[in-house]
Amino acid sequence: MVALIRRLTAEDIPACAEVSDSIGWGRRMGSWHYMIALGGEGALGMVVDGRVAATAFGLIYSPALAWIGTVITDRAHQGKGYARQLMVTLMDYLRGAGVQSAMLDATEFGQPLYASLGFRPLYRVNIYGATQEFNLTQAPARPYRAEHLPSIVALDHAVMGVERPAVLAEMAERGWVRLEGDRVAGYCLAQGDEALMHLGPWWDESPAGAELLLQTALASMPGTGIRINVPLPHAEAVALVERNGLFCLRGCTRMVWGEAPPGHMTAQYGIASYGTG
Repeated sequence: MVALIRRLTAEDIPACAEVSDSIGWGRRMGSWHYMIALGGEGALGMVVDGRVAATAFGLIYSPALAWIGTVITDRAHQGKGYARQLMVTLMDYLRGAGVQSAMLDATEFGQPLYASLGFRPLYRVNIYGATQEFNLTQAPARPYRAEHLPSIVALDHAVMGVERPAVLAEMAERGWVRLEGDRVAGYCLAQGDEALMHLGPWWDESPAGAELLLQTALASMPGTGIRINVPLPHAEAVALVERNGLFCLRGCTRMVWGEAPPGHMTAQYGIASYGTG
């Protein structure tokens, strides 16, 4: 058996999808496409006898922050230390690039590994879901258009502490914005299909505005399963999703390595994804 770590390419997308399917994650081909494209040198795979057996991604947003995601191992190869080897290699890459802080969202199974590598727990980020239809009783928020992206990038920068236009452009398959005059005061982007849609990033300068965005999204997708990842320190976000009929499915622990994270991430109502923050 020959095992080696190498950079992943677009040709590996089907094999990566098989890895995620084996553990029940079911990431779409499009998600793998942007993770590999945006990860660059930080898109790593453990390849065993020519097949991808495990993955890990490090997205460098700036020297202030990198985000680690999709550290997964095919069910048939678990217990062989591949995730640890990938993480050690990835952390060496991030340190060599001068990254000051790295963050990730850890499952209960992954948390001991990350803790052994120097990651510290911060807070929980829970997945909330909904499947029921929602009837909007007020004027909806506006549909997202490409012209809104620069404003969303600027607002997201203020919250995250780093600018990430490429990630947001990939995430904006559809979405909604709340305007105050011509100014974007809030946004909720969405990715997925008719069966399951993930909402996020989701932010607004007011709780009422955030609720309008959520209700517009729910009313726009009758019969579609909804998923939102909500940081638990944002008590108003938790109360908002729960009073609109969403329920907690599971969650992860947000962790940090190195310096304290930039920005004000707990101000987000819903994060972009576990893989990108």
